[in-house]
Amino acid sequence: YKRAWSRAEATRYVIASSGSHFEPRLVDVFLEIMVRNHPELAVELRDDLEARSAARIAAAAAAAALPVEQADGSDDATRPMMRPMMRVEMVGLFAEADDRLS
Repeated sequence: YKRAWSRAEATRYVIASSGSHFEPRLVDVFLEIMVRNHPELAVELRDDLEARSAARIAAAAAAAALPVEQADGSDDATRPMMRPMMRVEMVGLFAEADDRLS
């Protein structure tokens, strides 16, 4: 029903949707795999990748500077982790996919 996206267009969509549609850490893994297997993407997406890197560094610095208060009054230190097993399973899926691509 529409034109297929190029690899670069699809990757830009994933980058833009990081944090809203996709887990940011999994996007990082996805980008590492894509750039390793398609080095031309690193050149074509240089500006997007640099902007993402700068944003992630700024977010990490901001998170380290101040505890985030939640709506219930707790801070990040007392908030239970959300679905840690799901994260491990997803990282395992990426590792498995990476092994198949190698």
